[in-house]
Amino acid sequence: MTQVLICKQRRPHDPNAASGIWGESDCWGSVRNRNFDAVIGIGGSTAEPWLAGKLTWAALFPHQIDQINGNRILNFEHFLHLGSKGPLLETDYPLIARRMNDAGRAPLLHNLGATPFDLEIKRIWVIVELAPRSAGTTAKHRKKC
Repeated sequence: MTQVLICKQRRPHDPNAASGIWGESDCWGSVRNRNFDAVIGIGGSTAEPWLAGKLTWAALFPHQIDQINGNRILNFEHFLHLGSKGPLLETDYPLIARRMNDAGRAPLLHNLGATPFDLEIKRIWVIVELAPRSAGTTAKHRKKC
């Protein structure tokens, strides 16, 4: 079964936009230890104003390259960083926006199926499949989130 992790991002520096490495600053800590095939990062309501409510990044097929504080540091077979240029969820992915607003601050681990919600996730998946592999293979441990 395909597992998709959806997380709310508050700050712009983890994952690393240039290298595609997630975890150098240990943001989301143990959330990265969950088993998933894809991850979608969205700007939560408490995010920096230019990230709030947007699709900020997405990645497919994680690989552990290191660890920090017992939590995996990952790179991905496909990584797409949109940052402040990402689409607004309310406009382009309203079901994801609604579901994540209902979830509060908690990350969501979802089994991909065939509902309208799943179709929104699959639209993101197709776009990310066109993105290149994470450029980074060596983590540079940074300051904590």
